Amino acid sequence: MTDIKNNRGASLLELTCALFLVTVGAFGALHMYLIGIDKAKGVQEYEIAMQALNNEIESLRAVDFEELKAGTGLPFLSDTPALDRLVNVERNTVIVDKAEETRGLKQVRVRIRWTGEYGRRIEKNLTTLIAKKGV
Repeated sequence: MTDIKNNRGASLLELTCALFLVTVGAFGALHMYLIGIDKAKGVQEYEIAMQALNNEIESLRAVDFEELKAGTGLPFLSDTPALDRLVNVERNTVIVDKAEETRGLKQVRVRIRWTGEYGRRIEKNLTTLIAKKGV
């Protein structure tokens, strides 16, 4: 009978350790889940921005070459409804006439900036050359 009385404290200590380990594991799994949700939201924002940039590049390619006037801070021609999901979106286009360097080319840079999670500013750019058709 003396062995049973001596083991009562040991089983309580084992139970406390097991509960601690299960709790730490559960909180770790929950933390990883929340980090995954944050990363998925960031990837979704990036995909929306890239879709809007590609839409704008394709819209500019469809415009007649002579109508593409050089300038900075030009508004977007295309409309991407998903951009409404981004916070504080700024978008602009810069067109540079490269006639001196290359014949019949214009450099186009489209840019989107928005505020991501935790207040950080995110910016994505695409730059391409648009050629005069038939040259």
